[in-house]
Amino acid sequence: MNHEFWHQSWQRGEIGFHLDCDHPQLLANFDRLQAKPDEVIFVPLCGKSRDLAWLAEQKLQVVGIELSPLAIQAFFDEHGLQPEREDLGDLQLWRAGAIRIYCGDFFALRQQHLQGSRLVYDRAALMALPPQVRRDYAARLTEWMPSGGRMLLISNSYDQQLIDGPPFSVPAGEIEQLYGTAFDIEMLSSKEMIDAHPGLRQRGLDSFVAETFLLEKR
Repeated sequence: MNHEFWHQSWQRGEIGFHLDCDHPQLLANFDRLQAKPDEVIFVPLCGKSRDLAWLAEQKLQVVGIELSPLAIQAFFDEHGLQPEREDLGDLQLWRAGAIRIYCGDFFALRQQHLQGSRLVYDRAALMALPPQVRRDYAARLTEWMPSGGRMLLISNSYDQQLIDGPPFSVPAGEIEQLYGTAFDIEMLSSKEMIDAHPGLRQRGLDSFVAETFLLEKR
């Protein structure tokens, strides 16, 4: 991953990917995860997403990973939480209540950091990564998730030849290539969203399709 790009994005406040509300597709499809009280859910590349707090309100233990300490600090500040911090070598753990966020590179994580999680909520992680890194990322999640594990994955599809990512176009066919050998994949929704992203239209896109998937590890 291009660490400097993401650090600069947070420093400059260029975070158009951030939603100031709970994600509608999480609210609509949360029950498909079949989460149990006090179960752990992993949220990769979590930023300062409000979804972390919402998931904790559903009585889940939330584990995130985020590269930018600015994003993590902003999350805890915006929710009135005072996190404890613990240095863990290549990672730093920030925690408050039911929320634990590791600060550092996703690939510095080890399976034990996920505390046995069988649930994953990928809201914008996969589409933040260039192709080779996506393959490595998906392979790592596939290795970590147990049989019966479930992932709610939100992605998008557009003509990648018109603009560069991120966000990158990761259509259903690529998700099948990345995960299909180990997961059953169900598309839950597909919606044209270009009107909600005028900046992308200005950059040359006339279509930007948001897609939501449920993946279950075989």
